[in-house]
Amino acid sequence: MTCGRIISSVPAMLLLGLVAQGCSRPSDDGRRGNDLYEEGRFGEAAVAFQEGLSRFEDETPGAVRSNLLNNRGAAYYRNEEPESAQNAFINSVAMADAVPEQSRGSYNAGNAAYASGAKQLSADFFRQALLLDPENQDARFNYEFVKRQLDEEQQEQQGGGNEPPPKPSDYAKQLKAQADELVARRSYREANRLMTDGLKIDPTVRAFQTFIDRTASVADINQSPGTENLQ
Repeated sequence: MTCGRIISSVPAMLLLGLVAQGCSRPSDDGRRGNDLYEEGRFGEAAVAFQEGLSRFEDETPGAVRSNLLNNRGAAYYRNEEPESAQNAFINSVAMADAVPEQSRGSYNAGNAAYASGAKQLSADFFRQALLLDPENQDARFNYEFVKRQLDEEQQEQQGGGNEPPPKPSDYAKQLKAQADELVARRSYREANRLMTDGLKIDPTVRAFQTFIDRTASVADINQSPGTENLQ
């Protein structure tokens, strides 16, 4: 029996939300969980998904178990229990036997971590989602979103004792505009190289140091061939 798909996404703290997934089981637990979820009875839905999970007699990974865990996490998330949601998503990654599901679970865990205020952990989860699937554009957007916030917070904390950034010259501003165009085309390595080379010519390019660091970080992810799993 196939249980109905929940929805493609749910609202989240970030601009891009969770990814939910349908499941398939020879019982009604998944379908009942989906129905409860769609009715807005998220706490009951989480229980129903857990009942479906309890029917497994071993710990063998598989798509059905991963999907049930993912949907349980979505129910917890909508029930405003982000830490429980995060744990469910992490477990969904561990139980997934395919890279798309692993990336999906990492991405959802990133949203849950952000909702609980753990921004660095959130960025780590989004980075993991990208390492697993470099084409996961939602994870890329959210990673950049959180990384930018972390960089700004770090600058504020260090602002009292550090030299303020220089005022960018017209050359530096033009260079940044060119780099922005490269980023819009997802050419992060080229954007980083442009700004780094410009810094050797004009020290005021340092006014955009946070941007330079962020493009380097994303470019490194793009070049990574790894598919390591969350533990």
